[in-house]
Amino acid sequence: MKRIALLAILAFTSLIAYSKYVIVNVEIPGTLDYEVAKQADWKTVDSLKVIGGINGTDVRTYRRMGRGREPAIVGGSGRHHYYIYNEIAGTYVGNTTEGKLKYLDLSEANIVAGGDAYATAVYAVSDGDEKIVSVGGHTKDCYTEDNVVGSLMLSGEFSEVIFPNSATRIDAWPIGSIAWESLKKVKVPDSVRVLPEMLLWGFENLEYIELPSVLEGIGSQAFSCTNVGFGFKMNIEKFPESLRYIGAGAFYEGSYRIFDDYLKDISNLVYIGNNALQSVDSRSWTSLRMPSVVYLGSHKPDEYGRRQFYNPWEIADLTFSREACKSITDTRILEEIAKKPFFIGQGFFTPVLRSMKVRIDNPEMYGDTICVESKAFKDFSELNLEIPEGQWIRSEESSFEGCAKLESLPLSKVSRNVVKGCSSLRTLNLKTSKIDTKEEEYGYRLEDVAGWFEGCTSLQNFNGPAELVGAKVGLVTKDGCLFYNDGEKSRLLIYPWGRKNMDYTEDFANHYDGAFKYCSEIVAFNLKSGDFPVREMLNFPNLKSVTVEPSTRYKVIDDIVYEKGWTDEECGALVCYPEYRVSFETLTIENSWLPYAFYGKYPTLRTVIIPRTITEIKGLLPNAENLLKIVCESTTPPTLDEESLQYTRKKFGAIVVVPKGASSNYKKADYWKEFNIIEYDSVDDVADGAVVVAADGRMLMVAGADGQRIDVFSADGRQVYSGTDSSVELPQAGVYVVRTGAVVKKIAVR
Repeated sequence: MKRIALLAILAFTSLIAYSKYVIVNVEIPGTLDYEVAKQADWKTVDSLKVIGGINGTDVRTYRRMGRGREPAIVGGSGRHHYYIYNEIAGTYVGNTTEGKLKYLDLSEANIVAGGDAYATAVYAVSDGDEKIVSVGGHTKDCYTEDNVVGSLMLSGEFSEVIFPNSATRIDAWPIGSIAWESLKKVKVPDSVRVLPEMLLWGFENLEYIELPSVLEGIGSQAFSCTNVGFGFKMNIEKFPESLRYIGAGAFYEGSYRIFDDYLKDISNLVYIGNNALQSVDSRSWTSLRMPSVVYLGSHKPDEYGRRQFYNPWEIADLTFSREACKSITDTRILEEIAKKPFFIGQGFFTPVLRSMKVRIDNPEMYGDTICVESKAFKDFSELNLEIPEGQWIRSEESSFEGCAKLESLPLSKVSRNVVKGCSSLRTLNLKTSKIDTKEEEYGYRLEDVAGWFEGCTSLQNFNGPAELVGAKVGLVTKDGCLFYNDGEKSRLLIYPWGRKNMDYTEDFANHYDGAFKYCSEIVAFNLKSGDFPVREMLNFPNLKSVTVEPSTRYKVIDDIVYEKGWTDEECGALVCYPEYRVSFETLTIENSWLPYAFYGKYPTLRTVIIPRTITEIKGLLPNAENLLKIVCESTTPPTLDEESLQYTRKKFGAIVVVPKGASSNYKKADYWKEFNIIEYDSVDDVADGAVVVAADGRMLMVAGADGQRIDVFSADGRQVYSGTDSSVELPQAGVYVVRTGAVVKKIAVR
C-alpha cells in the first residue's frame, strides 16, 4: 500500500507541472483525434492519458501531438550503423512540429491491431563515422499488433512516458531519439518480461525509471550511452534474481553512471552478450560463481588497447548448462540463446584471475565442448584451470598464450599459438584430429606449427587420437608425440619440448621442419631404430649422453658414434662427433667420416686441420661459431660443398692457411675463394698460438685474440694502434709487429 501511495503522489506531483491535462477514453480504436478534439485543441495539450483500445491511427495522433517526426536516427551497433529516417505516416494539415505534448500516460490503454501505419522507416548505412554512404536499402511501414509496443511507437518530444499495463512485448527502440534530451521519466509495466533493444539508448537527462519486478531479459543496447540527471532513482534496489539475459552492449559507454548500484550480482545470468557490461564498474567483485551459464560475451579492448570491462575476479566457478533457460518464457530470448554455443569471450575476465573451474552439466544432452575466443586468457600468468575429464575446450588463436602456470589442457582442436609460452604445461589432451592449418583459409603451414608451441618447456605428452579411420587427414598421437597424417603417411609434427630423454625411432625420420626445434631440455639421446639423425643434434644444446641400441648399424665409443665395421667390434666411418665432447681448440679431421659428422657449434674450436689425403668435403662444420683458422695441407683444394664451413665463411677475419704457392688455386676454387687465403710463409711466427694475423692490402686482420688488447708497432718501434678491434687499417706498407697477450707476430704489408 505504501508503494502504491508513493507512486500516486509521484504521479500527482508530475502532473502539477503540466498546464493542459486531458484524459481520453477511446471506445472505438482509431478515434483518438476525435476524442481529443472534443476537449481541446490538440496543439495546446501538454499532458495526455489514454484509456481504451488504440490502433495505428491513434498512435499517429499522439505522436503528432508530441512532435513525433524523427530526424536521422542511429540504430544497431558495430562500425556500420543503420540510420533510420522516420516520418509520421500519412499527410497532415498543419506543421507536425506544432504539438506540445510532454506527458504521455498509456497505462490503461490497450494496443490493438489495425488502423493506418503510424510511421514509415527508411534505412540507410553509414561509414562508421556517422556519414551516410547509402540510403533507401528498404523502407518499412510500422503497424500495430495486439498488446505490442512497436518500434518508434512512443517517439516524440516527451518528458515522461508510461507504457501500457496490458503490453506483453516491447519491440526495439520504442521511444526513438527525438526525446534524447527531453525524456526524464519512464515506466515499464510488470506485464513485460524483457526490456527491448535500445530502450533508453542515448537518453541524457533521466531522473526516474520504473521497471518490472520480474524481469527475464535486457535487450541489446537497452541502456547504452544512457546518462541521468541529478537525484536519479529506480523503483528497485537491484535487478531482480529472475534476470537471465543481458544483450550485446546493454550497458555500453556511459551507462555505468546509472547502474553500478543495481548490478552487483550476475550469478543468475545465463547469457551476457558482447560488450554487455562494458561500462559496469565491478571493482568490488572478488569472485564469480555462475551455476547455469551459456554465453559470456566478448569485451575486447578498444582501438587504443584499453580494456572495456575490468573486474578483479581472482576466482571463477562456472557451470555451463541450459537448465536455467527453462525458467525463461520469452521466445525471442530462448531462440537467441539456442543459437549460441557454450562460450567465453575475450576481455570478459582479466589477468588477475588465478583459479577457474569450468564444467558442463549434463554433457550428454548439451554437448561436451566450451568455446573460448581468441586471446580470451592471453597472458593470464597465474591462471590454473580445472575441467572434468571428457569435457573439452574449443580454442581459437592465442586463447591461452602466456598462461605460465597452466599444467594441462583438453582441446577439441589445435589453433595457432593456443598454448605458446605455457611454460608449466605438461599434458595436452586432444579430442579430435582437427588443426587450423589450411593455408588458403588460415595462412599457416604445417611447418609453422612448431612455433605455436614455443616456450612449452615442460610439455611431456600429447594424448589423443591414435589413428585415423579411412582416408581422413589430421593429427594423430603415438608414444606422447604429435604426428600429422596427410592421408598417405604420418610425419612427426612435434616432439614434446619438455622431455629430457629421447628414444629416437625410425618413425621420427619422416618429420616436419621444426619438429625438434625447441627440444633444448634433452640430456640423453638413444637411437632405437633407423638412421642416426646427426643434423638434429644441433637442437639438443644440453645433451650429455649418446647411446644406440645393439640392433642398429652403429656403435658408440666414448659418446662418439661410428658405423659398425665388418664385425661388430670394428669401427667404420665416423658418424657423429657430439658437441659436448669437444673441449679443445684444434681438430684434425680423420680420413673416414660421413657428411655432417661435425654438425655442432663447437664453441671452443678455433682451428681445424685438413690433411692432404682428403680430396672431398661435405657438410664439414657448417655451424662452428668460433672457428677462425682452417689449415689445408694439400696444394690442390679439396672439393667443398655449399654447407661446409658456411658459418665461418660469413665471419670476417677467418682465414685459410695453405702451402706456399697454392693460394692462387684456392682463390679460384668454389667456396674457398670466399675466405682470406694466406700461405705458410706469409706470416713469420715469433711465438706459436691460436692467434692468426693476416693482411688484405693495408687492412690488418687479427683472429683469435678473444677480446684481448691488440698493440701494433711499425718496424721503427712506433705504436700505430692499441685496442680490441679485429681489423685495423694501417697507415702505409711495411713490416709491422702485432702483440696480443703473450703472442707476438710479425707481418709484411704491401
